[in-house]
Amino acid sequence: MRALNSRDHAEDVLQEIYLRLMKQEVKTPGKEFSRSYLFVTATNIIRDRRRREWVRKKAGREPLSKEIEHIEPVDPYPTAEAQLVWRDGVSIVKEALGTIKPIYAEIFMLHWGEGMTMVEISKQTDIPVRSVERYASHALSHCKKALERRNW
Repeated sequence: MRALNSRDHAEDVLQEIYLRLMKQEVKTPGKEFSRSYLFVTATNIIRDRRRREWVRKKAGREPLSKEIEHIEPVDPYPTAEAQLVWRDGVSIVKEALGTIKPIYAEIFMLHWGEGMTMVEISKQTDIPVRSVERYASHALSHCKKALERRNW
């Protein structure tokens, strides 16, 4: 917590350490992990997180979760016109997802459609969290561009 100045980030790092240890346990069952191994693993994960944050700041990008500034509440009784507009947008997104790598589309649907976190998707697909974030960002960007091209 001292290194990250955040309990939430520390818990994320702890979870990532646990995942790495579990993967190591599968490779070599019964292996004992020394205290220094745990600290080196934690240090590497923290260093990677700081590096990613630095790159994001340098590129002027916010994390994926901050890319959507405002989400309007869903109207429980939409008008017929609103339903048509919504269906049009959904069809544009479906079409856009059909033109990218299937894993990108799958991760997009798991995150934005099913509401799964990046860590949950990583566990389910056995893809590193950073890659899941990158794939989801790529798919979101692709869909946004498709919607913009159609003036939606």
